[in-house]
Amino acid sequence: MAHELSNIQQRLLSSIMLYMKRNDGRPPTYREMSQELRMKSLGHIAYHLKALEEKGYIQRVHNTSRSIKLVKDWLDSSLSSPFAIAAGPQQAIMSAIEGEEHLFPKKAFVLLVEGNSMIEDNIFDGDYIIVDPRQQIADGDIVVATHLDAVGSELGAATVKRLFQEGERIRLQPANADMAPIYIDAHEWDNEWQVQGKVKAVIHLLTSKK
Repeated sequence: MAHELSNIQQRLLSSIMLYMKRNDGRPPTYREMSQELRMKSLGHIAYHLKALEEKGYIQRVHNTSRSIKLVKDWLDSSLSSPFAIAAGPQQAIMSAIEGEEHLFPKKAFVLLVEGNSMIEDNIFDGDYIIVDPRQQIADGDIVVATHLDAVGSELGAATVKRLFQEGERIRLQPANADMAPIYIDAHEWDNEWQVQGKVKAVIHLLTSKK
């Protein structure tokens, strides 16, 4: 039942799923979604929610503040379609999956890695990483960081790197000697980036190509 989504709709749907995962199934309000995606216009949020509803991804109960319900058939089918997360060139976020509770920390989620920028930390293209959004982040931790365009355009990407705070800038450090770190001004970091969580574990599949 998957219908093609624009990047901003992918971002919106992913943010709804992550919010509900972190809040025991409670959906976000329009204002919380606008703050999460750095979108100033609530009308812009409403427009893309309508598109998600028409494409069969969500249902809305009108005239309530937390009106969103994920369509169960789509949510079940998404189990085979995790986030694509960049460990190399940044990629747009696609979708989240639920993990088995006995394997992952509560509220954790699973991401599929694309790219080889973290190979020296034994994170390879095609691996899965378990991310805990509740863990406090310290310098040098491996994190999933998301870039969001401050004015709410259809830009939106994520990357997995080691995070270091260096005075007035942030360094996202790859674990690959052939790749340069990403330096981000502190003001830009505060306004255009968000840490989605700390990487807790890596799953190597026997069929993965290294």
